[in-house]
Amino acid sequence: MWWFIALWLLQPVIVTSETPITVTLTAGAGPVDVIYAAAPDEVLTITARSTAAEPIDVTLEVLLDDDRIAFNDDHLTEMDELAPQDSAITGLIIHEAGDYTLRIHSFSGAQSGEVEVLVESKPLVAECEAPTQSVELLPHRAFTCLLDLQAGQTVTLTARDTSGTLDPILALLDEDRALLARNDDHNSPDLTLNVLDAQITGYEVEETGTYTVRVSDFGGAAGTLELHIEIES
Repeated sequence: MWWFIALWLLQPVIVTSETPITVTLTAGAGPVDVIYAAAPDEVLTITARSTAAEPIDVTLEVLLDDDRIAFNDDHLTEMDELAPQDSAITGLIIHEAGDYTLRIHSFSGAQSGEVEVLVESKPLVAECEAPTQSVELLPHRAFTCLLDLQAGQTVTLTARDTSGTLDPILALLDEDRALLARNDDHNSPDLTLNVLDAQITGYEVEETGTYTVRVSDFGGAAGTLELHIEIES
């Protein structure tokens, strides 16, 4: 019987996306490891929040095998649910599937109490939000989203600069990432658009599938824009 209990104690603690778990730190006993089975092309936000009566200065480390992927002590984010001494790792892009170790500890190693661990996951390329979504472009970075279209549909895409800093470029790609349509400066009579805004008008879909919408800036500038998607059957 003792070997069964020992084996049970050796079982790893598993955390799944969107479901918080609570681990207990014990002063002088070292960190607590939690396992998250990640898929490729996930973007993770991981938080470790002290729920102890005497708040713990939490540290959070992410490892794959023995390689450190990320580390955080004080989160310095705008997450209202976290205290200053809690930890958060945001925007962690997973390129390789595997069992990732989330190592929870206190900064000094001398604090005890409970810590809530939460993993939130989203795909690296998310679905487009139709009909309109706000997009923030980072310097020299494109924004992409996925759009399910049916054969015979007609789609119009519009990228309208809302920050006064962008010269948007729009592109539509097929499932093999081949370019189907592209526009830099539109030529529509729409008076709500600036001359540098972009629009792909009336593209006729030939095959049912998942398409990629890509928006970038001509000079790699940062700013905000409004992406509008109109689909007609």
